[in-house]
Amino acid sequence: QTAAESAAQEWSAELVLYVSPGSRLSVKARRSLETVLSGYDPEVVRLEVRDVTQDALRAEADRVVFTPTLLVRGPAEATAWVVGDLADPDIVVNLLRLGGVEPSE
Repeated sequence: QTAAESAAQEWSAELVLYVSPGSRLSVKARRSLETVLSGYDPEVVRLEVRDVTQDALRAEADRVVFTPTLLVRGPAEATAWVVGDLADPDIVVNLLRLGGVEPSE
């Protein structure tokens, strides 16, 4: 097991936000997501933002077709995809809650 694999197992949820450069919706999604995640322990919820023009192979492997797309992976390799600007924070909160992750506040 590599160090990266060990570190990845420590998180309860891994979120990957796929964005397009210059996209107004991608900027809005990132801002909305960062606002929601400010209420969570960064040791428990990991966020990675990927530019689809720079990570096209990873986007394809993650079955991302549209941007912005949020990929949520839980501890049991359960995965959910959310497409759009993430204007409704309850979507992310509820997905994290389903994975057993509660806000730290």
